[in-house]
Amino acid sequence: MSDISAAHALALAALAAACTGMAVWWLFVFRRALPLERASAAAAAELADLRAFAAELLEPGQAARRPGRALLEAAERALGAVHGRLPGLSLAVFARREEGPLELLARRGDVWSRVPPEAMAMEPGFFDAASEVPSRWRLGAAGAAPLMSALSGLGQSVALSQPWGEEGGPRGVLVAVEADPSARLLARAKPLLSLAARSLGASA
Repeated sequence: MSDISAAHALALAALAAACTGMAVWWLFVFRRALPLERASAAAAAELADLRAFAAELLEPGQAARRPGRALLEAAERALGAVHGRLPGLSLAVFARREEGPLELLARRGDVWSRVPPEAMAMEPGFFDAASEVPSRWRLGAAGAAPLMSALSGLGQSVALSQPWGEEGGPRGVLVAVEADPSARLLARAKPLLSLAARSLGASA
């Protein structure tokens, strides 16, 4: 083999090695960038859905067509919008006007139709706690409030309570429950429940 052929072979080998190294580098970059791209696309889709959800909650003119029923209609719209996205959850909106009795405004999911009436009354201490700050409840715990015990007896594992309204006016709590102990759906529901609570407070 001549010196020229040997040099040519060495150059080809070096080029092949460089190409291999570049391919490995691009593969590494691509594998790192692809999850970021997917995450970005998922975040954009979630933001678009939240905007669509907020639009569903507002529905201009609905309350004006049925005077005196703004809060009830807001509760129906809120639960319908959440349940339409996460049908595996059972949802309910409770309200209390001043010091009056607790009122069930709306519900979604067959679980709530099977809760005993006495448990649905929601004892004052539990209502006060649930209507202060958003809370997560592991159902089935000893000494739990009657409502949570009843929900546990119906096969539910985890509950989220989202307060709405302000002191001095109608206020209440939105309750979402899930049978799966992992609470995967409830985790997805958190931003939806927060927006729903705001719409309820604005309608009160």
